[in-house]
Amino acid sequence: MKKTALISILVIMVSLSGRAQPSWRVSHGVNLTADKVKMLCKTWKLDSVEMFDVAHTANAKEKGDCVTFNTDGSFLITTEGVSGSGTWKAAGVYLNTVSKSSGATTETKMLFKAISIEANKLVLDYQTPDLITVRYTYLLKE
Repeated sequence: MKKTALISILVIMVSLSGRAQPSWRVSHGVNLTADKVKMLCKTWKLDSVEMFDVAHTANAKEKGDCVTFNTDGSFLITTEGVSGSGTWKAAGVYLNTVSKSSGATTETKMLFKAISIEANKLVLDYQTPDLITVRYTYLLKE
């Protein structure tokens, strides 16, 4: 009886560990080499946002959202129609940003994980203070 229960538990554990996980859960990010940073320094328009494995295209508030990374370490950002500016720095797979929205009195620090950087597509993850991972997918703004 004990052997049967133990074998059953082992079979369940092995079958659960083999389940396919969403790609963002296992993504280690892309190292921000000089070539990747060069590709990053463009203007990117928000295409979609993903939370809890559910992606949605930019909604009415997010339609005009974009981010521009500049080679001098500055960046411009529009989030839900509110523009801001700040500085960024690459550190391994992470982008450290410090920004201030128009009319704000305090700065906002955010740490993004670069998941992929391609010629026409940028994918960044951000973990909120509540430990919720949000994936932002940007397309090259033309």
